[in-house]
Amino acid sequence: MSNLITKPDFASAREIIDERIKRVMSSKFKISEGTGDISDKAVCIMQATEYVLGYEIITGATEYGDHPPCTSETITQFMIEINDAVSDRKRAKLKQVIPNIINTCPTKWNSNLLDSKPLLVRQENDPDYLRAESKRQNMIDEFQYKHTPKSGWNEGHFRWANITMTKYIPFIRELAEVAKFDTARL
Repeated sequence: MSNLITKPDFASAREIIDERIKRVMSSKFKISEGTGDISDKAVCIMQATEYVLGYEIITGATEYGDHPPCTSETITQFMIEINDAVSDRKRAKLKQVIPNIINTCPTKWNSNLLDSKPLLVRQENDPDYLRAESKRQNMIDEFQYKHTPKSGWNEGHFRWANITMTKYIPFIRELAEVAKFDTARL
């Protein structure tokens, strides 16, 4: 008999998410540069996001990836770049945006885990989805240009390391809200 849950009710899913957010927010849970191992309680920000949503309950997976299907690919790439560029102290502050970035793109996992609506499958070539992702990338490009000292404007991680978290956190939340609005319309 399998212990996989295929469609947990909303209350159970919410309890899982709330409990895992508390666990990730604790000082014992570290956000690491690059991917890590959940058993060591040190993973990248996107692995932590996938852990919070409990995909292993549905899929039976034993590891967490850094591209959770519930998060916009543009936001995922942005978060990975920040995660790998900033100091440990700044990286720890990224944990607070996990609740904001979940469910920023429609996938079957959003619906399957959080409610009983029909499954939504992201269509990678859907013109509306591609337009929405392009809009988010433009937001990131404008943010980067506005907040990066011109002497630091180059390729690589340096461009992200000089931006303060007081600028990152509100921007990530705004980006996530735009993505959730777009997702609701797709």
